[in-house]
This record gives sequence, structure tokens and C-alpha cells, in this order.
Amino acid sequence: MCLNDNSATLSARYLNAQLSAMWENAVECVGHESKMTAVDLRSTEYNKHKYTRSLAQFHFAGNKTPRGSISRDNLFFDAAFGEPRLEFICNHEVALYLKLQNDHFNKSTWVGGLENHFHIRFSPPRVKALCKHEVVLYFTAAEVHFHESEDFSREPIHSFADWEFAFIVNVIEENVVGQASSLKLNLSSTHFVPLISFLLSKLQPLVFCQHLSTVLAQEVHIHFTHITNFLEYYYFELLATYNMHCIYYPGGYRGHDFEAPDFSGISEDESEWTRVVEQGGNSSSTVVWSETIKRMVLYGFDHMVAVSESSGCLAKWRYGTKFWADFSNIKVKLLSGDKALVTFTADHGHITLKDKRREYDFNSWTISYEVDIKMVDQAELHCDEDWLTWFACSGLGMHQHRETDTAVKHIILDFANAKYIYKHSSMPAMWDDGSLVAVDRLESFIYYMRKYLDVLSLGGHNIIHSTPIFPRTHQFGLTSASFQVVSKNTVTVTNCMFEHEVPVLMVVGMICGRPLPAEIIPWGSGWAVGSPRWRTTVVPRFPREGEEEWKVYLTTWDNHPSRKNKECHWKKVENTNLGWLEYAWEHRDEWSYEREGTRHGASGYSVLCHAKNQLCIPTMYRPRSMEIILRGESVLRLQGKEEKDNWSKRSSAKWSVKIHVNSEPSGLRVVIADQVQPVFEKTEGKWDLDPYTLLEEHLPRIVDMKEVVEELKEVFEGAWEYSYTGLKPCSLTSPVFTPNGDLVIQLNNFTEISTIVRPSIASPLKPLFLGKPAIDADHQSLIRSSIATPLTNGFLTTSSSSPLLTPPAVDGDDQSFIVDKTEIVPGSVEFPDLETNIIDKTEMYDDTQMF
Repeated sequence: MCLNDNSATLSARYLNAQLSAMWENAVECVGHESKMTAVDLRSTEYNKHKYTRSLAQFHFAGNKTPRGSISRDNLFFDAAFGEPRLEFICNHEVALYLKLQNDHFNKSTWVGGLENHFHIRFSPPRVKALCKHEVVLYFTAAEVHFHESEDFSREPIHSFADWEFAFIVNVIEENVVGQASSLKLNLSSTHFVPLISFLLSKLQPLVFCQHLSTVLAQEVHIHFTHITNFLEYYYFELLATYNMHCIYYPGGYRGHDFEAPDFSGISEDESEWTRVVEQGGNSSSTVVWSETIKRMVLYGFDHMVAVSESSGCLAKWRYGTKFWADFSNIKVKLLSGDKALVTFTADHGHITLKDKRREYDFNSWTISYEVDIKMVDQAELHCDEDWLTWFACSGLGMHQHRETDTAVKHIILDFANAKYIYKHSSMPAMWDDGSLVAVDRLESFIYYMRKYLDVLSLGGHNIIHSTPIFPRTHQFGLTSASFQVVSKNTVTVTNCMFEHEVPVLMVVGMICGRPLPAEIIPWGSGWAVGSPRWRTTVVPRFPREGEEEWKVYLTTWDNHPSRKNKECHWKKVENTNLGWLEYAWEHRDEWSYEREGTRHGASGYSVLCHAKNQLCIPTMYRPRSMEIILRGESVLRLQGKEEKDNWSKRSSAKWSVKIHVNSEPSGLRVVIADQVQPVFEKTEGKWDLDPYTLLEEHLPRIVDMKEVVEELKEVFEGAWEYSYTGLKPCSLTSPVFTPNGDLVIQLNNFTEISTIVRPSIASPLKPLFLGKPAIDADHQSLIRSSIATPLTNGFLTTSSSSPLLTPPAVDGDDQSFIVDKTEIVPGSVEFPDLETNIIDKTEMYDDTQMF
């Protein structure tokens, strides 16, 4: 190749030719414009060709580009360029030569040749409204230090205090939540106002202004101008970048507690909400009752617990001599996305500031944190030895000791990653001694509260709910569990204080090793009353070998060889009796025997066995007792013919039983009012066979309800030890059915005096898990015929298979409900097509346990 194979000259010529071509394109682009005296640097047309024309013409307005047209004489820099060229120095360096043909440089924008290295500590900014669309934004530099270099560890050359900078700023109103609007500062519209900006004082013992030397005054003016430019051109852009220009946001700061929202999804004629305030306390609870529960929907899980918002009390906490506080009204508001807003209120307290010298006493300070909700294994808890010892002695711990293969999963509030939410925090009187002291108090309070959150986690007080996990061979214990926060609308820190349906934390699980459903789907089946109907259902059977063929043979369902293991399904029937639900079970069995031949004439007989059972469930609330009625009727009809003689006889037996589920101080007690004796009707008709005698022979003299009562006792009486909130079991009280067949039962504290905790016995009717309640269940008041207002903290719902719900909204005083599904096995006491749904409200805090 030519040039001794050195292509550098060729490459340099080629690159210069490219640069020249680009410059010619720029000159042509500029030439299409007439002689302009003003430019709009923000216009779309200008920015479209900005870089195409820059080699020939360039405009620069300064650090802040104004809106609209600006005179070229007022630009910081304006120039037209001649053809550029490149000169290569070596392989990796090149010199670019630019020729200025016409240029303009505005020296009036200079503030002086003084190097500026400064450190500013700001007090909180203030806003003063001028009109609907403008405000004055004040920034106070509590401390201003100027340094000779970037080494800020050296003593400053000048230090000042309380410099105040005022800017007029436009306000933007944005409608974000219904009628509520957010207010944002339009920081691109700021105008510095010297007349209301102040240089208040100097930290050195010099009185500012007239007592300063002329040289120092000039330097201070230059410093002040530098900071003003810094704020206007750089600082405001940072505030907008980090979304710190919002001066009001819906759901933000609140000076006092607001009542939780009413249930907005139901019209007035379909639902009732009743508010009850406990006497002698400051907590209130909204009870979802009667018609409201119609709207609940059940999902395709064997077990479901819904824990809603909570509140309670925690005793005094101290951190050495530097901090102590009396806490109350600790509240948890559930948010979408598996999060919660936890608010602590310190009624009284004392704090030592971070300089370890200043001290401060405070009252009624509220601080809020956004925390994640997680489900963790027992081994993942970071709890101290005291909590582990207490857990081992609790009902859940002893249950885990008995069931050696049982694990425990806990749903916790992750305080380790709690995020301070200033918009929901309030510190009255914190500003009394000035904004700078207020900042120190806030920083110190947040610091000690972080220590407080660590202590809460060590003590296990961040545990919301605990669930035992059993091996897949266990018939009724959960073998898998998970959770999700369910809400009608998205609830965040921003809008959680506005009216909405309160989110519910759903704890879901499966039994017998079945996998968790991928989707939430409705489910049905459940309990049915079995053994009484089996024993009172008479069916015919064929003669056995050696038995006389011309004779009627009967047996009962539970003794029939092929039918005793078959299930019988209840069916809900329509009825006009308001206040009751009716379920029916019916079986009809009829067959005939005939013979005819040369030896005998035509003859035969037929047998009809017809059994009916009826279950009546009350839907009207009675304060201290619930009555369930179970009725049955068995009919036997015999018909026959022999030559020319036809005959027919009929007899029946009826029985009825009332099962009372009474609320007592120790919980529920299941009793039967009287012995259940069938009432037989006399035989009607003629023939030697007597249906009355046959019925009396096969039906029991007394319908044995012992198994029913024992099964119901196993379900309802005593302590629930399968679900724990606060690691303590509970007892049940005040049952009532809803028109959908949902059984709502309140939860109460369980005491060893009232009953004995039963061991974990496999029972088809023993629901799995329930949470700890908080207050005594003795106080109830009937407001209207179908509206009950209990002062207790929990509810149990046994729900039918009809498609029901959205989880009900509740007041922010910790309510929850549990859904538990159990399988039917032969011989068990069963209710018709009922599923178990337990609603539980628990007090989550006491002297040793917060959640």
C-alpha cells in the first residue's frame, strides 16, 4: 500500500471531511431561518434541530432555561461558528479547532471570581399562601459555613445563621382520590423575592449589616447570591426529582384519629352497622352482624383466617436513661401488597437528644411505619430466650410438643425493614423551641423508636398469627399454609385514611397434603346430621335363606348391609317461616312381591318405607341461647292381594328434638331439652300383618342423640387450640345463624377454670384453627329483631355452600374471621351443606404480648 502502509493521514483526511460535511449541513439548516433577534429554547421546533445546527450556531441561556422567547442579547452565551477542523496529536488524542465568527457573552450574570465551597443545614421549609394559585416558599438556612476548599473538615472562613430565602411559586392542584386533591409546587416557576429574604445574624460575635466592614459586606452579598442561585438552579430540581415538592397529599398528616370507614359496598336496606363503645375504655368496635354477613364469599381452601385491622395497648418501655415512653393505641392498618401501616402513640415520654446534653419531655406523640407482612417458620424468628420459654409453655407450644412432627408458621410484621411515614406522624409542641431543635428531636425520637422496634421483634410482639403445620398423614391439621391481603380497592399509605372497605389478611391452608389452589374459587360441602336419620330410617329387605317368603322383613339404614356406608345428602328447601332455615332429607323405598301359577292363584304384596327428616335452624338472634330443631317421620305402608281380596294398612312414627347451644361464662354448652321418644300412630286398615308392630320393633324406643351431643360438644365446648393469635386459645359464645346458613359465634378468653383443654383428637367436626380473643363476652344487647350488638371481640361463622362473599369491612379495632372446612365420614354428626367460617376479633396486646 502507498504511504509506507501508514493510513493515519488517510483517516485524518476522512474524519475532517465528515466533520466539514456536518458543518455544511448545519450552516444550511441555520440559513433557512431569517435573522432572529429572539429564540424559544423550549419549543419543539428548536429542540428538533438543536444538535443538527450546533456546529454552526449555538445558544445557551444559563443554568435555567426560561419559558417562551428570550432575546439573544439576554442569553448567557450566543455564537456563530466557522468551519471546524481536527488535528491529530497521537493515536488517542485529537485537537478540535472551533472558529468563532460572531459571539455574545453576558457578563452581567457573573457574581464574582470568589471560589464558593459551602455547607448548609436547613430548617424545615415553610409555605405561606398568597392566593389560590401562588404561595411564598421560605427556606431557612439555620447554619451556613463557607470554606476555602473542598475540605469541609477544616474550619470555615465565615459562618452565618438563620439566612432566609423567599421564593414565589405557583401551585398545581391534582385530583387524585375522588374529590380530594393533592397540591404540588411548580418549581419551574420560582421567582426569588429579595424584599422578604433576610440575612438575620452571624455566628461570630459581629452584628450583621451596618457593623460589618464594606469588604465583608460585599463578600456576604456574593455568598448570599451564590446560595440563591444554587437553590434556584439546582436545589429545586433535586426536590422535584425526589418528589419532595408535594405540600399536601390525600391521606397525609392527621392531627387526630379518624373513625374507620363504614361498609360502603352495601345499601342501607341490605345491611346494618352498629357501633358500640366499651364503657370505661377508649376503644370502639364495629360489629358486622346479621344481614351484612350475607355478602361473605368462601373460597376453595380447607381453612381460611381473615385478620383485619387491629389496636391495643402496650406498657411502658425504657432505653437506659436516654428514653422512656408510655405507649397506647398501637394500631395496625392493612395495606395492599402485603404491607401494613403500624402507628404507635406515646402518651408520655422523655428523650435525650443526640448531642447527649439536651433533654425533652413530650406528650401524645404519634409515629407511623410502613412494614412488610411476611410468613416465616419458627426457626426464622429472631426472638430472645424469654419468648422461646414463654412459647414452650403456651397452648401452641404444648400442642407442638404433643404432636412431634408439627411445625409452626408465623405471620409477622417485618419491623427490621420498617419505613418511617412522616405524613401519618404527629409530634405536638415539637416546634416550640425553633425548627432546628425540632429536627434534632425528631431525629432522636426516630433513632430510639428503631431500638424499640428491635426489642418488639426480640420479644415476639410482631407476630400477628400462628398456624400449626401437621404432616400429611394428619386428618384435620393443616399441611400447608399461605396468606394474602385481600381488598376491594388498592389501599396504600397515601389513601388508607379515606373511606374504603378495609383490607383483610387471609390466612389460607389445606389439609391431608392437598396443594393450595392456584386461584380463589367458591367451595361447598360440609356438615350434615347423620346418625339419627340412619337409625330412624326403616327400609325393607329380602328374605334370607331359611326365612319365610310370605312375610315382611325390615331393617334400619345403619344396619342395612349395602346402605349403611352410603352418605345421605341434605337439601335446602324453601319455606315461608321467616326466622328459620329448613333443610330436608328424604328416602322412599318401595318394592313388591308377586306369585302366580297353576297351583296357586295370583297373589302378592308390596312394602313402602318412607322416611323424612327436617332440620330447622334459627336466623333470629337470641342473646344467650340458640335452638336447633331436628324432626323425623317414618311411614310404613303394606298392601296386598290374594285372589279377589285386596288390603292395605299404614302406620307412622314421629319424633322431634330440640338441641340448645347455651352461652355460659365458660363458653358454649350443648344440651338436649328432653328425651326423644318416637310417637307411633295406630294401624289403619285390615290384614294380619301389623305395620304398627313392625315399626315399633325396628325403631328405637328412644332416639339416641348422645352421639350428636358428644360430637357437638367436641366441636363447640372447651378451648380451641388449633389457631392462635397471641398464642392463646379461646372459648365460644353467643351463636347465631345468618339467612345464608352461616353460623356466627363470638370468641372469648378461655380460662382453665371454665373447662379443660382437650388433646388433639381426630374428629370430623373439630375445626382447625382459631385466634385469641380479648374481652369478656358477657355484655350483649339486642338492638332490633335481627341486629345484635355484642361487646366481645370475635365471631365464628359456619357457612353454606351458596356463593357468598367479599370479606366484610370492619372498624379498625382488630377483628378477624376464620374459615375451616372438614370432611364428612360415615357415622359422624353432620350439618347439611355447611362449611365452617370463623370470624375472630382479638385483642393483640397485653403486658407481655403485643400481637
